Amino acid sequence: MDIGDGTPAALLEDPDESLAQAEALGRRWHGENGGRLRYAVAPRFALSCSSDLLRGCSRLARDNGWLLQTHASENRDEVDAVRNISGRGNIDYLDEHGLTGQDVVLAHGVHLEDEEIRHLSATGTTICHCPGANLKLASGIADVPKLIENGVRVVLGADGPPCNNRLSIFHEMSLAATIHGLRHGPTVLDAWQVLGLATREGSAALGLADEIGTLETGKAADISIVDLEDWSALPGGDPASRVVFGCSSHSVRHVLVDGSPVVIDHKLVTTDTQQLKERVNHSWIATRRRMEETS
Repeated sequence: MDIGDGTPAALLEDPDESLAQAEALGRRWHGENGGRLRYAVAPRFALSCSSDLLRGCSRLARDNGWLLQTHASENRDEVDAVRNISGRGNIDYLDEHGLTGQDVVLAHGVHLEDEEIRHLSATGTTICHCPGANLKLASGIADVPKLIENGVRVVLGADGPPCNNRLSIFHEMSLAATIHGLRHGPTVLDAWQVLGLATREGSAALGLADEIGTLETGKAADISIVDLEDWSALPGGDPASRVVFGCSSHSVRHVLVDGSPVVIDHKLVTTDTQQLKERVNHSWIATRRRMEETS
């Protein structure tokens, strides 16, 4: 980001330097780890980025075949502010700067007008629904059933730690399967559809539908195995309903990544968990120190 009212000067970046660093990082890491690491260019959102930076991000991503991601229409104040500075709606403004299309994922999409929804559908732009963060920040509830009905691809996400403590796909699935009943009735999104938003649709939005997202011959064996003997998943019934409404991250018994075990019997086996916790705490202390220095 390079603009923003009230933003500490230390957090404002020079657009040319920022784009150069982003390009260097992308060239270093995109395709690493046997192709599993993929790079995305992510301007913060319209109000934090100048026109030059937004257009530069679009060019950089498309010149290299990288994903574009930003946040859009999360709360009403944001939407009003974009219209005040540009005279345009948020989606129209992003589109003008190259931030719509099949290679673009926009987080939130809570406050969208009908014409914006039609434009998202026509351009193949993905909306990443983040119900946990939207509820914590009281931003509102994106009309996911309406988006899907109008042909917009919707996937599930969690936003980031400042506005979502769990970062759990199980939590997001449970919310997505329940909160939209307030507006549309309790059966508007069934459990199988929500499970698809978390798996199949997510892989398609990332351009990885041929590699992950479904259990098929020839795809990477990225598999989470949940324990349906967990109390909240008993006593039986539709498996998707048991996962979406009953399971949590604690229900995950095994995890395989590209066929290799990462979690076995609820235990992380690829690293020392105590050392990992110490690294997390160290990173938090360092981050908090930087925050205090720039505030």
